[in-house]
Amino acid sequence: MPRTIEASGRSIDEAIFKGLKELEISIDEVEIDIIQHESKGILGIGAKPAIVKLIEREPEDISLPEYLRPEYQERERRERRDRREPRQDNRDRRGRRDRGLREDREEGSSEAPVAEGIAKEDEASEIAAQAVCEKPAESRERRDRRGRRPPAPPRHIAIILDGNGRWAKKRGLPRTAGHAVGAENFRKIATYCRDIGVEYLTVYAFSTENWKRPQDEVKTLMKLLGKYLQEAIDTMERDHIKMKIFGDVSALSPELRAMVDRTDEISARYEGFQANICLNYGGRDEIVNAAKRYARDFAEGKAGGELTEEMFSGYLYSAGVPDPDLLIRPGGETRISNFLLWQCAYSEFYFTDVLWPDFDSNELDKAIEAYRRRDRRYGGVKQE
Repeated sequence: MPRTIEASGRSIDEAIFKGLKELEISIDEVEIDIIQHESKGILGIGAKPAIVKLIEREPEDISLPEYLRPEYQERERRERRDRREPRQDNRDRRGRRDRGLREDREEGSSEAPVAEGIAKEDEASEIAAQAVCEKPAESRERRDRRGRRPPAPPRHIAIILDGNGRWAKKRGLPRTAGHAVGAENFRKIATYCRDIGVEYLTVYAFSTENWKRPQDEVKTLMKLLGKYLQEAIDTMERDHIKMKIFGDVSALSPELRAMVDRTDEISARYEGFQANICLNYGGRDEIVNAAKRYARDFAEGKAGGELTEEMFSGYLYSAGVPDPDLLIRPGGETRISNFLLWQCAYSEFYFTDVLWPDFDSNELDKAIEAYRRRDRRYGGVKQE
């Protein structure tokens, strides 16, 4: 039975915070109803507190791709057992031939070399069959019901995290509450991407233009960033996850810059899934900064020869990371808002009206399926 609680405070934010503290859960685990907004009254007379009702959500049923579902894996195990049964017949047949070989040898049969060759062939076949059956479980899981490997997901997915403020407004909450839920959703989607085989996930978290937003909102976003960077530092080494920050970090506080340096230090020790967070980032700004850095290196004799696309890419924040295969924008807008302008030259775009806090693993599966139906020609002509 879901738990329900009413909480009050001097503001909606304070009331929600008190309720969450009482329930000991996070904001993405509750539905929030605004019962009463705060009122200061006149000279303090008739002042009213803000009152909210928090209702604990039922656990979310996350739908996994078929090849990751328990029932599918059980069916795979049964099929593997069925495939292994003929191997016993091979052993029996080889045993009979081995016995015949020994008898022939004892009798000095001229057919002994032929029988020996057949036995060796059977033994080699059995070893090969056993090697196939004993592949790691990870490779076996990625097959459909006919034993075929399903299409691999995009190697690199980029997402514009849009719709946090509108999500909060629809629920009568401050925009900052939407950013908190959106930050938590990033963690869930990043985990899901890693689990289905995506190698790189790049998200647009805070643009160079976002400094124009109200100071309270910017301050909250920076606090959220610090909170999640610290949590990432605590778990990166345990889970062997890489995280990189793309953007001009010089505008961040010394504390945040130290956290960014720490994530770089940890990431350098591991290989595998990498999450990239675009922070104080703008696509045009990135290109201009890259051009300045190249010009400086050229003037100092550190760079020479004809400038190529590959060489220039090495001066971008994303140096060493492959370009995105798929760019997703939730929230209903159909523009890329100065995001990865250089890198998305040949990316496939996917737009959806679903707001980012509601963009779950099912929505990501839809985007990936749409991507798989695209015909990527990179400027070439479709082959008939």
